Amino acid sequence: MKIANKQIELISLAKKYLETTSLKGIDISASGFCWLLNVSVGPGYFILKSLYKNKKFIFKDIFSILKDFSSISILHNYKLLSKINLEENFDRLIISWAKKSDFQENGSYNDRYFNVNSRSYPKSIWYLLSLDEEIPKNIDKNIIIFGKEDIKKKYSFIYLFKVFLSNVKLSKGSLVKTLHLSTRSSHLAKLVSKSILELAKIKSFKSILMAYEAQPFQNRIFKSIKEFNSDIKLIGYLCSTLSLPTYSMYRQGSPDILLVHGDSQIFHLKKYLNWPENKIRLIPSLRYPKKDITKFSNSLVLPVSLYCKNILKQKFEFFLKSLERKSLKPFTIKNHPLMSKSKKHKKFVGSLESIIKKYNDRFDNQAKKDIAIFFGGTSAILEALEAGLTTIHICTDSVLESYSEAIWPSIKASQLAENIFEYNLRSYGKCINFSVENNIFDKYCNL
Repeated sequence: MKIANKQIELISLAKKYLETTSLKGIDISASGFCWLLNVSVGPGYFILKSLYKNKKFIFKDIFSILKDFSSISILHNYKLLSKINLEENFDRLIISWAKKSDFQENGSYNDRYFNVNSRSYPKSIWYLLSLDEEIPKNIDKNIIIFGKEDIKKKYSFIYLFKVFLSNVKLSKGSLVKTLHLSTRSSHLAKLVSKSILELAKIKSFKSILMAYEAQPFQNRIFKSIKEFNSDIKLIGYLCSTLSLPTYSMYRQGSPDILLVHGDSQIFHLKKYLNWPENKIRLIPSLRYPKKDITKFSNSLVLPVSLYCKNILKQKFEFFLKSLERKSLKPFTIKNHPLMSKSKKHKKFVGSLESIIKKYNDRFDNQAKKDIAIFFGGTSAILEALEAGLTTIHICTDSVLESYSEAIWPSIKASQLAENIFEYNLRSYGKCINFSVENNIFDKYCNL
């Protein structure tokens, strides 16, 4: 309960931080420092740490923030990489992400968040942010891709310097405002929202639908569109949520309607995150069909961001050491799908394999219990729980990463040791309402 109390207190502190930042004239819809507890360690993550620990940044935190600032140099040639015929009669814009593997040979695109194919919705423009910078040659006429044109030239520090000077000018010399503008997520928000606003000025969209994670670029888009034309209906599907969802706070740039796939989400959105009840709609999950519920059985699951790797390794070894012989089935290690090329993740996988080998006597194919073990901050835990798995969570920071019953009332949480938790569900279908019916996209997204 102590951790839950700290989490609730931290949400309150985050609210005050956002209010204070807004009073200073900072656009909190687009600030990387206001994207609190994002999925990758960044400025917002360190703001939360400093709030609940009541201390200033340490050198390691400052180094990470400077690293985030320098990564603006990667965005130097991001732009629209495909064009559409704007004379076509499009009435909706759908914003999502894509990898090359999401495209079919016929030029259509399969969306992993909405679980639909773009060709089924020819009256919608699909605006896709490239995740791997690999652009397919054949693309349907209703698809736009935003990404990097020249992947060989990864960095441009001249571009970084120009962006910084521009931010200083926009901030009129204010150091605080300059810092809020000078993060990678803030600059990406500026680039993407400008691109989409230009498109909205040309096409008369009735609605804009987004696979929503409350990222700065997403809130900046919604805020810009609302200022341009308040008649366009702005819809977000909350496709992913973490244990402490401070980033989902209702604020500048929040959508008109937020689609969610769990009662527990509605609970904390209303109780802690300021969402008006009339702006939230409960729907069956678009992203998670029931047929996929067994994919985490007897797995070690890695997050997109690996922070404090030594803590994770030490706690995993401590957990195995505490178990009886032949009490677990052999594990499959699942790297995050976006981190297949990450050297850091590959090295961490190797470390886990070494620890498993050291405690090989803990495993047996005839063991009775199926479990899943998750590392760091991740929403995949909810999938495993709804699949009926006992779930072990190894955290780097228990307050920022663990699930508590105060915020997720359908989860029964037990702390096994420092930074190690066991979760089970009190009732199913509350964290994720798995979809079983057909055509749910048509039924719930045509608002």
